[in-house]
Amino acid sequence: MNKSPWILKSVTADSALILFPGVIVLCLLISASKIAPAMSVFLISLMVLVDSAHVFSTSWRTLFRVSEYKREWSYWGVPLICFGVSFAWLTLGIPYYLAFLVYATVFHYMRQNYGIIRWYERLSGKARKLSEWHFYLLVILPIVTFHFSSLDSFGMFSDSDIPLHADERVYFVGLFLSFAALFAWCLREFAAIRRGDIVWSASLSIFGTVLPFYALELFPKHNSIILPILLASHGIPYFAVFVLSMKRVGPLKQYGWPLLAMLVVGSSFALAIVSQEIDLRYVSLTEDVFHGMSSTYAFLLAAVFTPVLSHYFWDAIIWRGSREEARVVVLGGELI
Repeated sequence: MNKSPWILKSVTADSALILFPGVIVLCLLISASKIAPAMSVFLISLMVLVDSAHVFSTSWRTLFRVSEYKREWSYWGVPLICFGVSFAWLTLGIPYYLAFLVYATVFHYMRQNYGIIRWYERLSGKARKLSEWHFYLLVILPIVTFHFSSLDSFGMFSDSDIPLHADERVYFVGLFLSFAALFAWCLREFAAIRRGDIVWSASLSIFGTVLPFYALELFPKHNSIILPILLASHGIPYFAVFVLSMKRVGPLKQYGWPLLAMLVVGSSFALAIVSQEIDLRYVSLTEDVFHGMSSTYAFLLAAVFTPVLSHYFWDAIIWRGSREEARVVVLGGELI
């Protein structure tokens, strides 16, 4: 069993790859903007590519692992369902498809980070008193408040993905509620410090998770900078724990860390580059596109977004606490 309180067995590795990659990227962006502005564009593009690449890495634990895909119909059924629903949604011209993708992405991000927090608790042998719903409030309240900021539009997949409604009074009420939730969390942490039972790794994980959302809430007009930070906070930790999972349960668990990381990250980035190239050449997600969309274009968009949606479902399956593989990854040991 892994006796270290850190997932990667090192506070340095955990800090760089799991807890604070978003903060590191922010510092790099600030430095680059002052020294070499072109580097800022490169970093933002790289974070977009990281986010796209991590989607494809899930295939190593699902489709490329024989014992896994033979017992789960969903590895083959989910892509078909995601494609069918997306194609029908787009063909029928039902609004808010991209908004659905954004909210599904946020939910996926929350679930991933909540799992990492519980993972740190298991390693420390201590149970936190923070409820699951309190953690969700720390993420959801800033997002809801952001919808009522003075921003005209916001897009993750296009120029305008989600409906925004500027309302100063609602915005300030949201600020009050979100910071009240944050203050309540800080009080819990201080109480845990006084009792001597604080789990620093879990606390830092919560802080690293919610920080970009509070930054987005407070500085909505800087979303073009904050969004890459969110992508880094999600994509980089996912790659780190995913390579760890492959090392412990396979496939290719016989390989060493460097080769294993190169295989997972390299193949995922290759597929991400192909996907990005298709997006640039054939996909235009302007608002007008979604009115009277042709079946051919709906087919293309559904195919582009099916890997993203499938990744969300597959990820929920392979990390379920009831699965033996997930327990082996979290606690170490061998599959029976």
